[in-house]
Amino acid sequence: MLKYLVILTMCIASLLGCAYSTKNISLDDAKSIYVPLFANETYRNGKTDRPFKKNIDNVVSDAVLKAFLRDSSLKLVSKQEADLMLEGAVTSFIREPLRYSDLNSDNVEEYRVSLGVTLKLTDLRDNSVIWEKENITQVEDYYVDGSTMSSEDSALSQAAYDLAKDVVIQVVESW
Repeated sequence: MLKYLVILTMCIASLLGCAYSTKNISLDDAKSIYVPLFANETYRNGKTDRPFKKNIDNVVSDAVLKAFLRDSSLKLVSKQEADLMLEGAVTSFIREPLRYSDLNSDNVEEYRVSLGVTLKLTDLRDNSVIWEKENITQVEDYYVDGSTMSSEDSALSQAAYDLAKDVVIQVVESW
């Protein structure tokens, strides 16, 4: 009896189909995307806890556009031609000391930059919001002294590049 039950279960499973896909069912037929310039919300209403970082919106937007071009799953087009729209805002940029040259020193050797964004993916064919994500964060560390010395702008570019790769994955392979 148990043997027949197992065979019956296997037959039913094969008829129903067990498929795995990394693609979002609602995005299966989407071919194009529009990505407007990200908003820069790192400084609002005189708040001092989130420092303003000039042109951070351009850095992040450029990284996201280049990531979509590299991936090539969705064609970048104008809003009128697009199936999808990805809107974003840079909501935080924080630079904090990570390592000092010695315990009694104010001389910082290494910093960490943290970049935060919010995203909204919309299907423009029916104007439905597919998903919204807040507080997506990417960090990058950099040294300000020594042979591996780097700059804050270089660290920001790397953080934006890594964040953009993750954003494309979330759009293209979300399920």
